[in-house]
Amino acid sequence: MKPTILKNLLLISSLFFVVQTALAQDIDLQNYIVTQFGMEEGLPQSSVNDIIQTKDGYIWLATFGGLVRFDGNTFTTYDRSNTSCLVSDRLLKIFPDKDGGIWLFPGFADTIVSRFKNGVCTTYKIGAGVSNVVDMIEDERGTIWLTAFSKVYRFDGNEFLEVPI
Repeated sequence: MKPTILKNLLLISSLFFVVQTALAQDIDLQNYIVTQFGMEEGLPQSSVNDIIQTKDGYIWLATFGGLVRFDGNTFTTYDRSNTSCLVSDRLLKIFPDKDGGIWLFPGFADTIVSRFKNGVCTTYKIGAGVSNVVDMIEDERGTIWLTAFSKVYRFDGNEFLEVPI
């Protein structure tokens, strides 16, 4: 590359950086409020494994002390003492579906997944030998798909069916 071309590229790059920096908004950190929440504020346990926000605005937390709903002011805990379908209070992952339900993935229960909606909890068994649910997605038709190591399952509304791959 010729030295003049290289000089021009360097100059243009430098000018671009200066203009971008000048146009960037200043962040005034004093305009932000940071609030920490812990067990003193109502969390049942200090370990939060997953966080989602549902369409109704609630923040849901998967903790080692159960499922927790936060409305912006208070925490409501759903655990084995008040939610009969939970096989463990140790929740590792949660997933919201388009119908307003929340799918719960408990620790120590590799073949169980639960769905929580409007205070009602239903448990579903996944195929034998499944360990560690990796992910869950919902397609545009509302079909729930679940993946576990080397297996794919589809929820038909009543049960999870293994899909040959």
